[in-house]
Amino acid sequence: MPKELVAIDVRKPVLREYEDGDIPDGHIRVKVEFGAPKRGTELTLYRGGRGARFPMGLGNMCVGKIIEIGKGVSGFSIGERVAGYGHLKETHTWGAGNVYRMNDRMTWKEAVCFDPAQFALSGIRDGQLRIGDRTVVFGLGAIGQIAAQMCKTAGASFVAVVDPIEIRRNVALKAGADLALDPTSQDIGNELKKATGGKGVDVAIETSGIYEALDQAIAGLAWGGNVAYLAWSKECKGGLDFGEHILVGLPLETETFF
Repeated sequence: MPKELVAIDVRKPVLREYEDGDIPDGHIRVKVEFGAPKRGTELTLYRGGRGARFPMGLGNMCVGKIIEIGKGVSGFSIGERVAGYGHLKETHTWGAGNVYRMNDRMTWKEAVCFDPAQFALSGIRDGQLRIGDRTVVFGLGAIGQIAAQMCKTAGASFVAVVDPIEIRRNVALKAGADLALDPTSQDIGNELKKATGGKGVDVAIETSGIYEALDQAIAGLAWGGNVAYLAWSKECKGGLDFGEHILVGLPLETETFF
């Protein structure tokens, strides 16, 4: 029998058998070849955080080949490679309208990055990034890594990245980031101001969900800049002080008004 990876309770993963039933109309069945988890959100739930319900499938996106096609489905063929949302299991039965086609050039690694890529793109759009803007990305998981590359593609003149893990910083630099900062040993707000001639960044994209990172993003922001907050954060119990940074960079007459 096929197997799937699920958490049956907090921090209790099991590899259990399951049985596929008849394929419903309008669906396709896929033999999974590759899959990937969604680290930040999934670990929050796995550890019993906000919204956790068990049993819970572990994994986020899968890639495989079509092995069955239900009635009413057209445009797909047996053996075709597709991708879709789902936890790690040997087969998936997906609605035909929820499947993502893959061209011949696309690798499975690229396909499972669809989910973090759409969140990264939302940061670019919500941050209203313009050609020539100075930017910073906090948190270099999948979303942050892709966001940093998208900033360059969108025309940013300067892209800084922030993460406490050295290997992540090095990956981002190799992919085109201009400056990598370690929040455990550097004052990020000051470093961003220094790197931009005292002006600060125009767009800060925060993906880590750490309130200290949001605080640092605000501290390093230029007058009129935007913060795009992409993280699924937990309850704030410290690390964020709007009053400390809210007046940074304001014109003199505005400071006098306050």
